[in-house]
Amino acid sequence: MGTFVYNTGNAKAAVGEINLSFGMFFDGTLNNMKNTELRKKYLEKGNDIKPDDDEETIANKEKQHADALDRQDEKYHMYKKTAINQDNEEYLKYLRNSHRDAIDKQGTDNSYANDYTNVARKYKCCERKIYAQYIEGIGTGIGVDDPMASPNDDITKDNKHGFMYGAGKTGIRGKVRIGCKNLALKIGEEKNRKDNKNKVLNEITIDIFGFSRGAAAARNFAYEVVVKEQETATSKTKREIVDYRNSSSFGNDGVIPIYENKTTYKDGDLHVVDASALKDGKMPVRGLLGYYLISEGVLSPEELEDLSVTIRFLGIYDTVSSYEETYDNSINLGINIAKSLKKDLFKDDVAQLNLNSLRVTKAVHFTAQDEHRKNFRLTRMETGVEKNFPGVHCDIGGAYENETEVKTEIETNNHLSNKGLEDYKQHLVSEYWYTKDQLEILKDNMASALPGGKMYRYTAPYLNYQRLQGTRYIKKEYSYIPLQFMEEFFREQLADESYKIMPISCKETYQLGDHNGVLKAAYRILYEYVFEKGSELKFIPDNILNPFGNLDDKNEIENPYPEKVKDNIPQIKPPKFPILIEKEILPEPKIECDDEGNEVIVIDEVIIPEATPQNILRRLRNEYLHWSANRKWVGMEPNNGNDPTASGKRGEN
Repeated sequence: MGTFVYNTGNAKAAVGEINLSFGMFFDGTLNNMKNTELRKKYLEKGNDIKPDDDEETIANKEKQHADALDRQDEKYHMYKKTAINQDNEEYLKYLRNSHRDAIDKQGTDNSYANDYTNVARKYKCCERKIYAQYIEGIGTGIGVDDPMASPNDDITKDNKHGFMYGAGKTGIRGKVRIGCKNLALKIGEEKNRKDNKNKVLNEITIDIFGFSRGAAAARNFAYEVVVKEQETATSKTKREIVDYRNSSSFGNDGVIPIYENKTTYKDGDLHVVDASALKDGKMPVRGLLGYYLISEGVLSPEELEDLSVTIRFLGIYDTVSSYEETYDNSINLGINIAKSLKKDLFKDDVAQLNLNSLRVTKAVHFTAQDEHRKNFRLTRMETGVEKNFPGVHCDIGGAYENETEVKTEIETNNHLSNKGLEDYKQHLVSEYWYTKDQLEILKDNMASALPGGKMYRYTAPYLNYQRLQGTRYIKKEYSYIPLQFMEEFFREQLADESYKIMPISCKETYQLGDHNGVLKAAYRILYEYVFEKGSELKFIPDNILNPFGNLDDKNEIENPYPEKVKDNIPQIKPPKFPILIEKEILPEPKIECDDEGNEVIVIDEVIIPEATPQNILRRLRNEYLHWSANRKWVGMEPNNGNDPTASGKRGEN
């Protein structure tokens, strides 16, 4: 057997043995690297917003983007019935599958609208010929042996079973199955290489990354290939027609069917499995990975028994499991929807998916401190390093673009009173998510999205309501900070293999690109928290930071410290006001000569005054961190129980 190398999870292969390393990259719900690439190719065409674009450039690019979307919509209606051929296959598939009709627009964006996640970004920085295996996000792509699509048809419409419940062929277990099969086939390729012929496969070392439900898939995959015990396949025997024979009866020239009893076996996911891969009716060791290694002819049962599998690194972003199986059955989907109106279907996910049954050398989990959607409960990890970052789900895991974000229904007076909407508006301003100018209360009608006609005219007066809308331009580069920190943890674990496995630097490729210094200051504060002995960066309201901020009321003068901080007065360090520091005016570039007489452009460094953690957090919230909840989009409702002041609270499994 091989010799173990301390602290890396690597084993040095002995003569006549092979040790292989692989990385498994499970993308998030409705995140698909291929679909993002298609949008950039056909819609944006290199016209995406850059971090250093000025306001005029941003406005022009956003108008060009909106115009391009309108043209794309026109082309969809023009070409939706056009026959697909080799010349237009990719474009027409993109056009049809990325299109969102009126019903789709009541939900969330689809996988073609998102930017790359931190899982996809890290995958792009790794060696991809052998090591890195990318698995499309939950709700996207196709499943193993999908009867509804060609195995090569990787441009598809998103799948509602996967998106809504993490279920079916594109769900959490479906992606684990795909990951196991793809890895087994890749192991077979490497084992059969000319220089590996006649060698014994000794050990497989695996690194696993995931985001959102992809993080749940990553944790379930780690359980599947290392911890899971052999399960007994269920069997069913029935008579089937296997052939026909000519009738020997006089006057009967027909044929008679020949029947045989046939037994089919299914695994725990109700997938039919190859009986030749079973032993005594049981699935092989190593779960689905073991099954595919045997059924695809990569290893014999004896070789599989001797194979060592090590999970060297598990790096995940904000695990949200939200899982309830439907087996791609529309009736089951309807039942789940009905049940979800009365009870929480996701509270048993940890047990169902064995999310804490982990045996890994190093595990790191970055979570979103400010996520607040009802269906985005956090599944914490009981082992390894877990750090909480300011921001919502995709601020930590990626997928946002640089763009003006319009949240059309942050809240409505169907859930709050009219006064409640105004209170909510003030609450969001006081917590620095929005400025007053970025929020407005608008009148609307619930039937406005429906076709006109008599019914609309009769019902419209009864469907009026008010909604709180937020509009602000938000940058995406904050999500690069968790990406860079994960890279540092990973490289430390890889040790000498670091640049062989990950030849491209995430830190260099995905730079903060921040001229005003806010992100760089945030990076330093968060670095101290993650790698040193710094505290978690949590928002502290103005009235606690500065108890003397408003002294108009006599009671406030006599009792300047709120009750909750009276016992802790020495720790209060009121910052100089204003707490939300003004945006810096960037210095004008200057042309100077270097030592050799060459003209160079010089920009003076911008230093932020009073760059305390709370000042930085306030800037982050308004300029970089998103507000994720939206009552207009099904499944994106806030977890506030109709209480405006509970907007930042998150459920946990």
